[in-house]
Amino acid sequence: MKKKVYSFLLAALTAVLASSCSSNDPDTIWDIAPLVISVKVVSPDGYSVLNAVNTPQITATYKGKTYACRRRTRFYMPHFFGLVYSNDYLLFGELDGTGSYTDEQLTINWGDGSPEDVITFSHQLEWKKDKPHFKQSFYLNGKRVEGQITIQKDLKAPGSDTPRVTIPLTDAQLANIYAVNRMGFNLLQQMLNEPKADGHSIVISPLNVAFTLGMLADGAATASETCQQLLRVLNGLNGTDKVNIERTDHNELFKQLIDFAPIVDGQVNVTFANALVARKEMLLYAGYSQFLADYYQADYLLLDFASASALDEINAWCRQKTQGLIPHITNEIDPSSAALWLNAFCFKGGWAKPFDKASSKVAAFTRPDGSRADLKMMHSISRNPFVNLSVADVVALPFNNGAYEMDVLLPHEGRTFKDVIAAISIDQPTYWTWQVADMHLSMPAFQVESFHDNLHQPLQQMGITRLFGPDAQLTEVSPDAGLFISMMKQAARITIDEDGCEGGAVAGEASEETTEPAITFNANRPFLYLIRETSSGAILLIGTYCGEQRIDDGGLEG
Repeated sequence: MKKKVYSFLLAALTAVLASSCSSNDPDTIWDIAPLVISVKVVSPDGYSVLNAVNTPQITATYKGKTYACRRRTRFYMPHFFGLVYSNDYLLFGELDGTGSYTDEQLTINWGDGSPEDVITFSHQLEWKKDKPHFKQSFYLNGKRVEGQITIQKDLKAPGSDTPRVTIPLTDAQLANIYAVNRMGFNLLQQMLNEPKADGHSIVISPLNVAFTLGMLADGAATASETCQQLLRVLNGLNGTDKVNIERTDHNELFKQLIDFAPIVDGQVNVTFANALVARKEMLLYAGYSQFLADYYQADYLLLDFASASALDEINAWCRQKTQGLIPHITNEIDPSSAALWLNAFCFKGGWAKPFDKASSKVAAFTRPDGSRADLKMMHSISRNPFVNLSVADVVALPFNNGAYEMDVLLPHEGRTFKDVIAAISIDQPTYWTWQVADMHLSMPAFQVESFHDNLHQPLQQMGITRLFGPDAQLTEVSPDAGLFISMMKQAARITIDEDGCEGGAVAGEASEETTEPAITFNANRPFLYLIRETSSGAILLIGTYCGEQRIDDGGLEG
């Protein structure tokens, strides 16, 4: 079944490429097909530029809605509406080929500061003797195009001045992000209750967990208890609180975040990866697989769980999706499992104000149990956004162009991680009254990797109970009876060091207004941190740091 589905997708893509590259002769007879606008993108000397360079920042705007460029064409589906690239083509579609369009405009923004390109097109279907005829016209920046639309671009890897992209969201979607963030705080609170969390650093991607809950909610019957439990937890609610947000609202929101989060800053590496892995005997509704691909860019894998190769395939998926940063996600598979849901998240970015490596030195870090760890501490004197909360001092450290920032939360003496999380869950960073302060900043360079093998356990504590049992009610996923999620895993990784982006501000430079910092922020004891996208307020990553030291073989020691 899997091979048949993929063969169909490949054939559909080939057909679209062929029709979209045809002549614009108004008398040409085509088969009825979706209207796909195909733009060939070449360098000034005529060579393809889309495959050779980093081009994820390209966006297209049509009828007031902006679409991010998707790099993958594997899941190119009928009725896709957005932007992808394949080889040296940008493909925008699919519009209804039976409709009429008059002087409509598609604007392409290249994300490198160069002028936008505007494509104006008209399309009309006429029937002559029971055969379809298309009358079309295309204009590129006001000049009529005969044949293939070709744009010359000398694209280069984005530099330190890469323009910042704002994630296009409605007011309602921005409000929903607040609820999803609250879910992430609730999840971290549950994880801190686990014995293995005592004294050990944790890093999770709450947004990636939210994506999983959204996908599963669409796999359950609308009025089912499973769907209601998933939506309740997804919206940061407890008990029997009424859910006022429809699951379709989350689908649109998550699609925008997944499309745009990786492109708002070309120098920051943001990787989301999701996969539903099921036994090879399982049947899947075609509509659900299309839904997974269109809204969540999720993979669907059918594997023989009793085969040794299944484990290799899952970990190979993980390596590929995280660009090798997370080499494996699991060490075993229960042959009796019905399905597994995997997600992975990676983030790595350069500071807008990098630390000076020459200033780094080993200093004492007090761990949760009071013991001392000698860690490499980074130092800088700079102006940074700062806020003093009732439970913690917070400094904001922007990455590259400011689209992302890391908020470091240093609990006040006598306050715990749980105290801080409870407070910021109610009053989130978007609404804090930030001030810019001159400060002497010290914090450790660190790397944290977290493998959550039993992510389903804290989710059960949060109220998702039916999903992980035989009566999971996932009736929209498969006609097979008894489908349930037996295990949920997540792997997350973060690396923090002195490196900043090329061309960034020089570290260690005091402000012009003062030569003596007004504030000392010394993260020499356990702290929390958030990494969030600033235009939306979406928290991509939450973590605690307790002083683990990096060792030479790439692992961590506690």
